[in-house]
This record gives sequence, C-alpha cells and structure tokens, in this order.
Amino acid sequence: LAGSGKPFVYTSGIWSHGDTAGAVVDEATPPKPAALVAWRQAVEDRVRAGAERGIRSVVIRPAVVYGRGGGIPAGFVESARKRGAARYVGSGTNRWPFVHVDDLADLYLLALGRKDCFMAAGGGEAEARFVRRRAGTRSAGVRPARRAGAGMAATPARRAGGDGARIVPA
Repeated sequence: LAGSGKPFVYTSGIWSHGDTAGAVVDEATPPKPAALVAWRQAVEDRVRAGAERGIRSVVIRPAVVYGRGGGIPAGFVESARKRGAARYVGSGTNRWPFVHVDDLADLYLLALGRKDCFMAAGGGEAEARFVRRRAGTRSAGVRPARRAGAGMAATPARRAGGDGARIVPA
C-alpha cells in the first residue's frame, strides 16, 4: 500500500481508553488501556505511521455495538435465556457507550475517504448492570434508543458516548 494513497482501516475499540473515571474522552484523548487491551496502542501507532508512507490510515474505535440481534447486549439476552439471568463481572456500575451497527457501517464508508482516528459511539450510554437487567427482562431482546441516523459517525460527548454525537461530513 505504501505510496498508493489507498485507505487502510483498522478496527481497535473503545476499551483502549480504559477506565476514564467519568471523564469525557474523544479521539484526541491519549488512551490509557487496561492490560487486557494494552497491545492495541502499538498497533494503532503503527497504522497511523502508515500515513508517512502514503497510506491513508484510519483507526476506528467502536463503542459497544448493538443492533440486528448481535453484539454484547445480545450476549446478555442469550445469557438470560440460558441461565435465567444475564451475567456480568463486577458491580455493573461502569458506564458503557453504545453504537448501532448500521451507524458503525456508515462510519466505515465515510472512513474510506479520510485519514484519522474515529471513536464510534452514538446510541447513548448506560450502566452495565442496567443493560444486564434489561436483557434479563426482555425475552424479545434488548432494544436501546433508536439509531442515531443515516450518515452519522458519532463521537463521544459524555465519557465516550452518545448524547452529544456530532455528524462527520462525508
């Protein structure tokens, strides 16, 4: 790809920011990943360095993806169906930002024409225990807030998610 100007899109993840202790984070916030995903930063750095070699490098950090019956929320639903209650680790008071799978797909299409790092969050945020509780009480599945909208590439407003999402022009 070197010298071609062609895009290279790498998918990282919102967990690259680790525990934000409630602070607002965005693409410019230096990541402080948990040990489990600490390796991602070196990969992101290498992808971004591709720009120096004429590669249109893009890093996308999706929030918790939901929609179309997939993602972590759907896993909670499945857990509740199999075991009678959705299971999670810890107290569940940690807050998670979300992004609808269709909005994330729109971001990937936009990313093909850009170079940068984008965080994808736009479906609001909730405590993990709330998501788990909802998964355990809705046999039809988790139905978070409506999609942010076509062409929406959302960036964080609260911690790393949703209420102040902005549209990234194509």
